[in-house]
Amino acid sequence: MNKVTMFLVTIVLVLGLLLVNFLMADRQPKTHSSGDARGPLMSKDFKSDAVSSISLKKGGTAIDLVRKEKEWVMPLQKNRTAKVDRIVKLLGDVEAAYNSGTRVGKNLDPFELSPSMRTEMTLDAGGKKSTLFVGKNLPETGSFVQREASGPVLEVDKFLATDAGVREEKGATVLDPAFFYDLKIFSDSADDAIDVVIKKGNEVFRVQKVLPGKGPVKAHQKLEKDEKPEWWITEPDGAAAEESKVRSICSTVLNLTGKGYADEIAEKDRGFDKPPAKILIRLKDGEERAMTFGKIDNDDVLVSAVGKADAFKVNKYVYDTCTKTEDVRKKEEKKDDSEKRDEPAKPFAPPTAPKVEGPKVPVIPAPK
Repeated sequence: MNKVTMFLVTIVLVLGLLLVNFLMADRQPKTHSSGDARGPLMSKDFKSDAVSSISLKKGGTAIDLVRKEKEWVMPLQKNRTAKVDRIVKLLGDVEAAYNSGTRVGKNLDPFELSPSMRTEMTLDAGGKKSTLFVGKNLPETGSFVQREASGPVLEVDKFLATDAGVREEKGATVLDPAFFYDLKIFSDSADDAIDVVIKKGNEVFRVQKVLPGKGPVKAHQKLEKDEKPEWWITEPDGAAAEESKVRSICSTVLNLTGKGYADEIAEKDRGFDKPPAKILIRLKDGEERAMTFGKIDNDDVLVSAVGKADAFKVNKYVYDTCTKTEDVRKKEEKKDDSEKRDEPAKPFAPPTAPKVEGPKVPVIPAPK
């Protein structure tokens, strides 16, 4: 190759590199420092605690979050209850967000702010609405936002896309309503339980808090300071119960949170027509918490709870904990003859179960 040819090849390569750099530069977000652009994202009169509704839209998915007294509900998702802490986090981050500058670029795709990629957020505070267009998150920095669809791209210091329920799925970002679902089924204290009934097929297993010499504790019954109730099996026979096992059952049920709703499973396939088990827990204030187990699938089991309109998926250990009644019976301690001779007589050790009047496990309807 002579010098002229080598020179021409070099010129062509240099021009090619300049062209590629120019094209890539137009595609990549650039920081444009602007003292005028920096500052709080929202105006001074915006107050997060004044917001009564939030509307989120991305692609074909929409979420409405509406304040209802102390709760937030999701009208577009069967009026399901929303997680208050996640809404508080979203609104708090919007109010506190600070814009560190603007980005330039004709193509909004790299910021995920094009109409097909952005998340449109509308906040209503007493009829005064504010709209933001939220783009993608920046690792360890924040996210891209526009105050207007044709306005400048702002870089803020809060991860508003994550706060809004945007997650990655198969290489793309989607708006996920489940992010805001409050899947709390029951929220009670295990200390308040006085009666546990477990039904498997036609077999009923019952354990109650009993005052030695006096019988089962009743709802609204006031106990004296020196009265210490004990858990006692009353059906199918009478026997001492292992308190730690009973407490485990009560804690599992009364503080139960679902993994998700069973929306993708047809009602006829949920297994509530022939449930493997039911459980009912009565509390000292007379309230009852009742739940029916349905289809068991690998690590999940479906449950239907009285007072809840939807069926939930929970971990299978919940079913195992609540239905292994053989573990509830207290194991007898082995003692030698000398210990038995020296052991004083116990003041209360009923050989049979105390007779208890009252309803058995109610019929728990499957959710519609």
